[in-house]
Amino acid sequence: MVREAEAAEYLFTSDGKEFTGTGRELLKQIYHNQRLPLKYRMYAATRAIDFEPPPIIEAAAQEDPVDELLDEIRRRRGAKIETKDDQLRQKIRDGVFTEAQALEVRAFYTDTSDILRMRRPLR
Repeated sequence: MVREAEAAEYLFTSDGKEFTGTGRELLKQIYHNQRLPLKYRMYAATRAIDFEPPPIIEAAAQEDPVDELLDEIRRRRGAKIETKDDQLRQKIRDGVFTEAQALEVRAFYTDTSDILRMRRPLR
C-alpha cells in the first residue's frame, strides 16, 4: 500500500475511488488513514490545523471577550473617578468646596458601588 500510494498520482479514500465530502473531510481522512505514508498524513494534518477547532482545554482557558471588555471599562471608569476625586480634593484645599459639598458633587459621577472603590477620603 505504501509503495502504491507513493507511486500513484492520486490518493483514494474509498474503494469506489470517489469522494463526495468537503476538503476538510478529505484532509481528515488522509491524516487519520494509518495505511498511508507518514509524510502524506503529516502534510494533511498541517493543512487541516487551520480548519480544526482548538482543543476543549485550550478553548476553556481563553477568557471571554465580554469579560475582558467589562474589566477594561471598570478600569477606565475607576481611573476617571480617581482623576475627578483629585480635582475635588484640590477644590477642598482651595476652599472652593466643603467636604460635604464635594461629596454631593461626587454623587453626580459615581454610584454606590464606586464608594467602596474610593481609595482615599476627599479631605
